[in-house]
Amino acid sequence: MLTDLMSRELDYKLRLEYFQKFIASIVEAMNPKAIWISNGEKIMNKDEYLDKFSINDYRNLGGFINVRLFNIQESNGEMIMDTLGLNSLGLPDFQIRFSNYNPSDIAGLLFNYGSYIYDNGVVIKNGNTIQGVEENQNWKCYFRESLIEPKRIVIEIINT
Repeated sequence: MLTDLMSRELDYKLRLEYFQKFIASIVEAMNPKAIWISNGEKIMNKDEYLDKFSINDYRNLGGFINVRLFNIQESNGEMIMDTLGLNSLGLPDFQIRFSNYNPSDIAGLLFNYGSYIYDNGVVIKNGNTIQGVEENQNWKCYFRESLIEPKRIVIEIINT
């Protein structure tokens, strides 16, 4: 188990870079069969981990952020998707509840939204809009507590 206990005061981008480089050195030295990334609740094999994290000299979210899909029981095909991992850097994750879109399209958007927040900081404010799936489609954003565990602050996307 590796953690970055004393780095909370660092800029989140530096913190992620240093932590990823540290883990990559341990992975290369120990040659594990799998790596559990608890922040994003992901399991990766060694090569996948090193490939995703080493892009852009370990300054990326490639393997750190996870996009999850949950079906809502007793609904008409309604689903919830969220990101997980940004909250451990002090950034909000995203969540959306939907039924009329391809989950792959929504997953791509959520990853892009997460990357945008990572690159630019928390520039989205309550009530701002962001680009939806279709051209000229704007979805509203609100800061809320997550619907799915772990409980954390997320930017909920309302796709009306």
